[in-house]
Amino acid sequence: MQIKIIIKTQRLTLSSNKIVCGTNNFIECLFDFQSSDWTELEKWALFKDGRNTYEMYIQEESQESKLRRQAVQAELQKLYEQMEQEKTNKKNHPLQTLIDKL
Repeated sequence: MQIKIIIKTQRLTLSSNKIVCGTNNFIECLFDFQSSDWTELEKWALFKDGRNTYEMYIQEESQESKLRRQAVQAELQKLYEQMEQEKTNKKNHPLQTLIDKL
C-alpha cells in the first residue's frame, strides 16, 4: 500500500487516502515535491503513533528504484484484477445458491 503526498510550496495534499486497519510493515509513503523551494533542502517526515514519534529521512528516489517500484505496483494491480475477475467468474455451489435463496 502506498500513500502519495504531494508537496507544492508549503501545501501538502494526499492523493491516496485508503489505509487498511491493522496493516503492518506494508505502507510506503511517496513524497512528490513539486516546487523548487524544496530543491536543496534535507527533507524529514515525522510519524506519530500514540505517544511515539518517528523521524524518517526522505531520500531521493533513484531511477532504478522508481522502475522497480513501478514494476511491483503493476504486478500487484494485475494480481488484484485477476482476483476480482475470478471472484466474478466463480459460480456458486448449488447448495450455497439454495441457502442464499432461503
